[in-house]
Amino acid sequence: MRQRQGTSFISTVDAARFIPGIWDPFAYRTHAETTLGEIATIRRPRRSRISSVLRPLEYRDIPKGAQLTYDLGFDDVTELQSAFASPGALLFGTMRAYLGNVVVTPEFKWLGFAEPLVYPIKSEFVEITPHDSCTYFWWSLLRSPEFCRRLPLGGGGTRPRLDPDLLAQTPLPQLDPVKIQEIDTRLRSLAKQAWEDYTQLMEILRAASDNGHIQTPEAPAPHQKLGHMHRL
Repeated sequence: MRQRQGTSFISTVDAARFIPGIWDPFAYRTHAETTLGEIATIRRPRRSRISSVLRPLEYRDIPKGAQLTYDLGFDDVTELQSAFASPGALLFGTMRAYLGNVVVTPEFKWLGFAEPLVYPIKSEFVEITPHDSCTYFWWSLLRSPEFCRRLPLGGGGTRPRLDPDLLAQTPLPQLDPVKIQEIDTRLRSLAKQAWEDYTQLMEILRAASDNGHIQTPEAPAPHQKLGHMHRL
């Protein structure tokens, strides 16, 4: 019920036709035939007790701008109860979702490791699994201003959180499947190179730190495990 200048009125809307409000005030001018939930599975990350030398991923670890890597947050080995993601997971930040905090966790081989890793993450992320497996294309789209303007508003006052069910209703532009595949292939190649460069940089910084030149969090050597999940 809404009240304005002493007049009350009630709107009755068929639930099947209800469309959540979004950030773009001009969305009514276009008609979207596809939603995010139709092309991808959206779920909250799994939780378990894990052992890791990474602190849980949070917004501060994600750089601004067009960056394919993020701060892995090397730390001392700790055991914690945490949400986690596997390599190659597309993670979308749902608190203030309009900020476009989106990452893809790196493949363990890109970091010089021989065994699969798990990545601890904070609770404000959901995992999006595209049906076409073009993870890096969807990374580029989900962080774009065009997509973020179409996001449902969410709830929570000054720190609105977006429920996965609402996120699934986000309308998408018309896309060419061939272009999606081409862009994903190019971005994946760039991501591999970027993470290999990141790993090499961390090794150099660790060597410099060992020689007393600078102080930096120690990155584990490639033969060490970044983390694993305890058997349940």
